[in-house]
Amino acid sequence: MKLNFLIAFSLLSLFFCACEKTYLLDKKYEIANQHWSYKDSLNFDFEIKDTMKIYNLYLEIEHGESYPFQNLYVMTHTKFPSGARPSQSLSINLAEKSGKWQGKQTGNHWAQRVDLQQGAFFSESGKYCLTLAQFMRQDSIPEVKSVRFIVEETAQNRSEQVETKKEKQTTKEAQKKYLIK
Repeated sequence: MKLNFLIAFSLLSLFFCACEKTYLLDKKYEIANQHWSYKDSLNFDFEIKDTMKIYNLYLEIEHGESYPFQNLYVMTHTKFPSGARPSQSLSINLAEKSGKWQGKQTGNHWAQRVDLQQGAFFSESGKYCLTLAQFMRQDSIPEVKSVRFIVEETAQNRSEQVETKKEKQTTKEAQKKYLIK
C-alpha cells in the first residue's frame, strides 16, 4: 500500500515538474499613479549563456477599464552584448474595433499578453537589455497599471530547428522528384 502511494506520488510530482514553464526573465513594472509618461522608460536586463537555446518572448500590458485608446504604441530598444542597439515601434491592440477589451479581466483591469516572438534565438552570448518606452501622441498615458516582459525558455534548440527544416526540405525535394517522373 505504501509502495503504491509512493509510486503514484512520485509520478504526479514528476508530471507537475515537467509541465512547469521555465523563465529566463519574468519582470513586471508597476506604473506610478497608473500614468505612463515619456520619461518613464522600463529596462529589462537578462543574460544569454547558450546561443543554441530557443525562447518565446511575451509582453503583457495591464490597463484600467477607462484606458482611452484602442491600442498602445511602444518603442523598443534592444541593447546587444556587442553594443548594437536596434529600435522598433510596436502597436499593441488592447481592444477590438467594437471597443471590447481583449485579454483577461480582473476586477476593472485588463491584462493583454502579446506574443512578441515565438521560437526566438540569440546569436550572441552575454548581457542584453530591452528598454520599453511609451510612444503615444501624448506624454502621460492614463490607466496603464503595469508592463511585464517575459523570456520563456523552451525545450528546443537551434540544431533541432535546422534538422527539422532540412527534413522538410528533403521531403519537398522527394515530392518534386516524384511529381516530375
